[in-house]
Amino acid sequence: MAPSQVSLADTLCEKAQVMLKDGNVDGVESLAGEAIARDPSRNVAHQLMMRVALLRGEKEQAKVLLTRWQDLPVDDAFVEWGALAEEVGCVDEALAIYKAHLAQHPCDAQALFGQAQLHMDRNEQGQAQALLQTLMQHHQGHVEGMYELARLYEEDGMMGLAKELYERVLVIEPDHAGALSGQNMVAAQLDGTF
Repeated sequence: MAPSQVSLADTLCEKAQVMLKDGNVDGVESLAGEAIARDPSRNVAHQLMMRVALLRGEKEQAKVLLTRWQDLPVDDAFVEWGALAEEVGCVDEALAIYKAHLAQHPCDAQALFGQAQLHMDRNEQGQAQALLQTLMQHHQGHVEGMYELARLYEEDGMMGLAKELYERVLVIEPDHAGALSGQNMVAAQLDGTF
């Protein structure tokens, strides 16, 4: 692929993303389609086409477009396929996407957190906890990751660790409702008043 074609595809995708924010669905479809014609390996362009289908209420078409992830490179934009898969209710596919992305980008915050959430939804707390611990090792300021790990520690009876994480969340986001509630519950547990 010639550099000018790649940069043009990127430019088309950037313009389409602006149009998406403005609600110009037809414009997004046109630019994303042109980007795909110029560079069929552009994850963002294919993801924009899926986003167009979702905005038009074409969920089945969106699911068809979702299958494109299997033929595309695992670049920085690839992880967004996981979020799109979740959006259309394809949980197994979302897990596979996050796993594929993490194989190439093992520290990616979005993939680690997304996969952890899916494991929590399936009551696979051990797997979720391991993913969130990895997330915290590489992204110490990830507030929601910190909060969810604190909740898992609390569920497992590790009140000291839960208390520490709730406090860290509240340093970053003093009004975080979940962390405030969790901190109160953990304090009650530690004081023996619960």
